[in-house]
Parts: sequence; structure tokens; C-alpha cells
Amino acid sequence: AMAWALHVNGRDAEAAQYAEKAAALGWNNALFAYHRGMIAYALGQVADAEKYLDTALRTNPYFSVLHAPAAQKTLTQLRSAR
Repeated sequence: AMAWALHVNGRDAEAAQYAEKAAALGWNNALFAYHRGMIAYALGQVADAEKYLDTALRTNPYFSVLHAPAAQKTLTQLRSAR
């Protein structure tokens, strides 16, 4: 939650640190993967963004009415930019 709150407020470098800590706990959660993906995207880390967004959608393509479509749209944009 802290990582996403920081991201929403434009503090992506800090958000990435909290996202890493959350990931280290070993949870396999589509929403967490989405958050990591969008934070990586905001930081220009394209490969990581693609990896995490893909993980989110593979884990549960319906994880959120709001965020799943955004994940799919961003992932499609990343893949078409190659």
C-alpha cells in the first residue's frame, strides 16, 4: 500500500523501494505485480514493467475491474514499442 501511495504522488523512486520489500515477502499477488509494473513503467524501466504487468495478468487477468484493463493497455503499448 505504501508503494502505491508513493507512486500515485509521483514519488516513484521511493515507491520502488517499498515494492521491492513487499515482493521479498514472497506473495504471488496480481495487484502487487501490477503496482510493481506501473512503478517500473513510471521510472522508465521498460523490461521490468513488461515483466511485472505480464505476471499480474497471468496470475489473474480479472484481478481488478479498474487496474486489469490498465495493465493490459500498458503492456500492449510496451510490446508494440519494441
